[in-house]
Amino acid sequence: MIPITTALTAEHKTFLGIFDQMERKLPGLRTATEVKELGQKLEDMLHRHAETEDDLLLMAQIAAPKFKNRFAKCYQDHNEVSAQFVQLHTTQHSTKAKRLLKEAIRHSRIHFEYEEHIVFPLIEKVVDPQTQTKLGSMRFLSHPSSQSVTSTRGLAD
Repeated sequence: MIPITTALTAEHKTFLGIFDQMERKLPGLRTATEVKELGQKLEDMLHRHAETEDDLLLMAQIAAPKFKNRFAKCYQDHNEVSAQFVQLHTTQHSTKAKRLLKEAIRHSRIHFEYEEHIVFPLIEKVVDPQTQTKLGSMRFLSHPSSQSVTSTRGLAD
């Protein structure tokens, strides 16, 4: 049994490996369609991960409204990364698609650091430890994204 913040941090580490794989693969992609397909895989995984974080942030915000601004930055980051993926899906140019995917990856890396150093310690202080552990266990036992985050098949092909 692990706290939810530990589970999410473990997912961050997995994502960092996925980001590295994608960054190695990007230069060899020739078309915008290839880049979009790779981006769609990442977007799907990040979206499920962000949904869990958003739920946790809401719980923490209710428990400690004085930290609302720090939690709001996470929502803003999630929205900004989503907007980068929207732009990625609309471009027809491989160079722009690669730039947008790299930006989404870069932004996600920065966001993970913010969560791990600022937000997660706050959550650990304001959310009941038993609740954190229950959520962490549920995350890995029953949440579909834990399976998709750990599955990187097709990314290094």
